[in-house]
Amino acid sequence: MVLLKYLFLITTVRQLPGVKGSVFKISGNSGNDTVYVAKGTKVDATGLTSTGGNDVVYLTGTFNNYEQTLDGITYTFKRTVNINDTEYQEEVSFTASNGDRVYFADGFVKIDITGDDGLLEAGAFKRIISTDIDGSESTPGLGIGLSITDDLAETSIINKAKVGTDITYTFTFKDDVTGFDKTDIEVTGGTKGAFSGSGSVYSLVVRVTDNSTTDLFVGVAKDAAIGGGVGTEYASNSHKVDTVVPSKPISLDLATEDDSGTSNSDNLTNKTSNLTITGSAEVGATIRLYNGTNTTAIGSEVVKANGTFSIDISLTQSTTPHSITARATDVAGNESLVSDALAITVDTTAFAKPVITATTVGASININVTTTDNGTIYLSKTTSNPSHTSLEAEVRANTATKNTITSNSGGTINSGSLAEGTYKIYLVDDAGNVSTPSDNTVIIDKTPPASVVDAITEIAGTEKTINIAEKAAGFTIKGTISTVAGAGEKVVVTINSKDYDATLSGINWTVAIPASDITTIVTGEVTAKVIDTAGNASPTKTQGFTVDTTKPTIEIIYKGQNSDNIAEYELKTNKPWADIDSIRRMTLQLPMAQVS
Repeated sequence: MVLLKYLFLITTVRQLPGVKGSVFKISGNSGNDTVYVAKGTKVDATGLTSTGGNDVVYLTGTFNNYEQTLDGITYTFKRTVNINDTEYQEEVSFTASNGDRVYFADGFVKIDITGDDGLLEAGAFKRIISTDIDGSESTPGLGIGLSITDDLAETSIINKAKVGTDITYTFTFKDDVTGFDKTDIEVTGGTKGAFSGSGSVYSLVVRVTDNSTTDLFVGVAKDAAIGGGVGTEYASNSHKVDTVVPSKPISLDLATEDDSGTSNSDNLTNKTSNLTITGSAEVGATIRLYNGTNTTAIGSEVVKANGTFSIDISLTQSTTPHSITARATDVAGNESLVSDALAITVDTTAFAKPVITATTVGASININVTTTDNGTIYLSKTTSNPSHTSLEAEVRANTATKNTITSNSGGTINSGSLAEGTYKIYLVDDAGNVSTPSDNTVIIDKTPPASVVDAITEIAGTEKTINIAEKAAGFTIKGTISTVAGAGEKVVVTINSKDYDATLSGINWTVAIPASDITTIVTGEVTAKVIDTAGNASPTKTQGFTVDTTKPTIEIIYKGQNSDNIAEYELKTNKPWADIDSIRRMTLQLPMAQVS
C-alpha cells in the first residue's frame, strides 16, 4: 500500500514475472512529496521531482534490511519479505536531491547531511556523529562511498597502555577522490598526526589523550572529496576510551570464619584451602590476588555492585607469613597500583596433648594440667576430635570451660558450673589447632555425701569450755555422723579458722587440736561436715564453745559485829559460786581490835 501526500499521478504497472505484490509508479511535482511504501510493495518514484522542496520516503524495515544501490542520482532500496508464508519483493526507487530523506524503522538517512539531522530515538533526534545508523563501529557511508578502519587489533576500550601510541586510520572511498585532506576529518578524544594518501585510500595517525574517558572518534563530517563525483553520507570510526587508572584495592582481610586463631583479626589460620579474602575496589574491575613476589594470580573476581570482592584462595603451611596483595584491572584494561599487603600465617600443627591425673571433682574446683606449650586448655565432654570453633561454642553454652596458660609447664582449669559427667582436657594453639585429648579423665560429681554430722559432743570435754590447762596442752573434739561414711569420705572439723580431718570409727569421729594452733583462740564456734572425694559437702553442723583462762579468786570482807557480839565476814569471788568446785584452804587474817 502506498500513501501519497499532495498530488501524485499514480499509475499501476504490470506485475513482473516471479514477483508477488503490487507495483506502483508515481510521478508528480508538488514540492515536498511524501511516499509511504507498504510492506511487500514495489514503488517506482523516479517520476517525482522536488523543485522548491524535498521528498520523503518511508520504509517499514530497518536500514540493514535493505540492499542499497546508486545509479547516477537514482537511489534504490529493496528487500524480500515473507507475508503469510509467501515471499514478496519490497522496493522503492527515486531520483534524489539534497535534503531528501529516507526513513527506516531505526532512523533515517538524508542526502548530503548538513549537521543537525540523524537517528530518531525515543522521540528525539540524535545527531549521526558518533554512531551510524546500523550501530556498527565503522560507518560504511551508507554503502555509497566511504569506510574508515583502524589498525587496532581489538575493538575493546582503549586503555592507559595505548596512551602515547599512534593509531593509524585508513579512509577508503568507493572511487578516486580529490581534495580530501586532514581538515575534512573530525577527531575527538585524540590528536591528529601525519596525514597521507591519494586516489581512493588515505591515512591519518591519531594519538590517544592521557587521563581521559572521552571516546576516541574519527569521522568525515561533510562532503569532503567530490572531485570523483561521489557524494558520501557521514562515515565514522569510534572506540571507547578510558585511560584513568583505578585506585588500588583496599581493606584486604581474611574472612572471620577462616581466621581460626584466638582473635578474629590476627590473620592466623589452620586452614590451607577455601580461604576467603575480602576487600573493596572500583565497581566492575577485575581483582587479582598474588602471593608474595609470585606474578601468577592465585585468585580473581569481578568487583560487585556494592564495591566489594570475595575471593577464595589456597595457601601452604609456613613458618613465615604469606604476603597477599591485590591489583584491580578496570573494564578498559587499566591496572591499579598494588594494594597494601595482607600478612597471613598458616599453621596446621597441633600441640602435644596435655597431661592430668585422673580425678573426681565437684563444682568450681581447680584441676592441675601439665603442658609443654602455651595455649588455651579446654575441659570438654567431647571425645571425637573437636574443632576450636566447636569448643568455643561449648564454652558459650556452658558445657565446657577454658583457661589460658602462659607457662610451658601448664596451669589449672576450673570445673566451674559444668554438669556432672566425664570430661577430657584439650590444648589449643593460637592458630586454632586442637591437640588430642588427655589420656586421663576428669569426673565431675556434684552429689553431696549421704552421711551428715549428727552432733559435736565434746569440745575439751562435754562442758565445751577450754580452760588454761587445755589451751596450754591441746584438747580433743568429738562427735558422731548419721551413717558410716562412704569410700573416700571424711569429716572435716573447723575451729579457730583452721580445718582438721577427723579420725573415723564407725559413726564416731575424733580430732585432736594441738596447743600450737590455739595460742590465740577465743570463744567461738566449731563446725563439722562430711566431704566426699569430689569435694561435695554435707550440711554443716555448728557448736559453740567457751574459752576461760582466768583463775578464780576469793576476797574476805569484814562486815562488823552482830547483836550477839560476833564478827561477821563476807566471801566474794571473781566467778559464780556454781563454777567453783571446791575451796581447798582458806586463811582468815582478822584485825586485832576485832578479836575479843
